[in-house]
Amino acid sequence: MDEETYLKARRLNLECSIAMVYADGFRVVSNCRNISETGAYVHTREPPREGTTITYSFYLGMIAQPFQGRALVRWVRPLPQPRGGEPSFGVGLEFESLNEMAQQWIALRIDEEEKERVDTNKAPV
Repeated sequence: MDEETYLKARRLNLECSIAMVYADGFRVVSNCRNISETGAYVHTREPPREGTTITYSFYLGMIAQPFQGRALVRWVRPLPQPRGGEPSFGVGLEFESLNEMAQQWIALRIDEEEKERVDTNKAPV
């Protein structure tokens, strides 16, 4: 596995809100499900168009300042819909810019999670 593939595969499962502004100016707050040093996976009811660039803002851990930047919408996929529920979508974002402090925080948490899995012999989820 080359380094780029490895970095894209490393991710931290988490739940946090992410505020996004789409290319057309539409604003939405959605749920970030996992994050990596290169991008994020988001659940939303109002998906952006694939191939567009969005701006984002989110908080990590106890860091008081939000992390903000731009991301490319790599893909959008419909999620299974509960009976009678509203449609939701999974969205893959690729960061075009992510603050170095955020990258370090994410990398450290991923390293800790990987070490814990190795120490307890658990498979990744």
